[in-house]
Amino acid sequence: MRKSEHPLYVIWVGMIQRCTNQRSTTYRNYGGRGIRVCPEWLSSLEAFAQHMGPRPSPKHSIDRIDVNGHYEPGNVRWATPQEQQRNRRDNHLLTLGAETMTLAEWAVRLGIPESRIRMRLAEGWSVEKTLMEPRVERGDRCVNGHPLEGDNLVLRTRPTLVRRCRACANAYHRASRRRKKEARALLDAPAKDADG
Repeated sequence: MRKSEHPLYVIWVGMIQRCTNQRSTTYRNYGGRGIRVCPEWLSSLEAFAQHMGPRPSPKHSIDRIDVNGHYEPGNVRWATPQEQQRNRRDNHLLTLGAETMTLAEWAVRLGIPESRIRMRLAEGWSVEKTLMEPRVERGDRCVNGHPLEGDNLVLRTRPTLVRRCRACANAYHRASRRRKKEARALLDAPAKDADG
C-alpha cells in the first residue's frame, strides 16, 4: 500500500503541516506556539499509526491531552468533537472541592444552563455559590428569591409579557434615584480651589 493510501495519512500530514509549515493557516496556533511533532512520528507514518492504533470512528480526530504539549506518545489520543471542544486553551475551568472541570462539563453534570453559570460568575459570585446555589424555578420566585405572586407581581405587556418582582424593581429605582442625587450633588458642589 502506498503511504498516501493509509487511513491515517491525511491526519498525519495535517499534524505535520500545523507544526512545521509556516504557510499553513493553523501554524500560528501550533508550530507558532512551539508545538512540535516528535522526531519518530515526523519521519514515520508507520510509527505514528502503530502508536495511535485504528481510528475508532470517522468522527474521531487526533487530540493533544495537554493542549500546550507536543504531538508525542503519551500526549495524543483519539477524541470525539465534544471531547475536543472541552480540551481547548480558551476553556473556563472551575474547581469545586478537589474536582476541576470546564464550565460546560459542570453545566451538564449539575443540570444548570451554561448561561446561568456565566452570569453568576460575571456578577461576582464565588465558584462554590455559583455551582451549589439551588436553581430558582421560573415563575415561582425572582432571581433574588422573592415570591412572584400577589402584590409582589407586576405584569408588563409591552413589547412582550414580562413578570417582574415589585420588591426588586422598587429597590432598583431607589438605588438609581440615590445615585442620581449623589451625582447631582457632586456636579453642584463648588469647585475647590487648588491652593486650598
